[in-house]
Amino acid sequence: MEMARSGLGLNPRDAIDHIAKLVAQQDPTDDLYAVNVEGLLRLCACIWSLRRDTVAPGWRSQVRELKGAGPHPEAMSGSSSSPASGIRCSVSST
Repeated sequence: MEMARSGLGLNPRDAIDHIAKLVAQQDPTDDLYAVNVEGLLRLCACIWSLRRDTVAPGWRSQVRELKGAGPHPEAMSGSSSSPASGIRCSVSST
């Protein structure tokens, strides 16, 4: 926490890029590969969600309102899935 207070933390984009590098460094033959990669991707999703909440803090209440609006076309325009479902975390082996 002291690093964050001192301004030494990564910004969300750099943090997600760093996590992608960590995922790329994982050994697929390791018995814990799936667990490690899943944990890193969950961390990536957390950072993405926190960043999303900072940029558009009201999105959850807007989704709830649209879901409760019934089967109207505007209520069915993809709002039934969480914005997090669009997360893309690309990993390169470079």
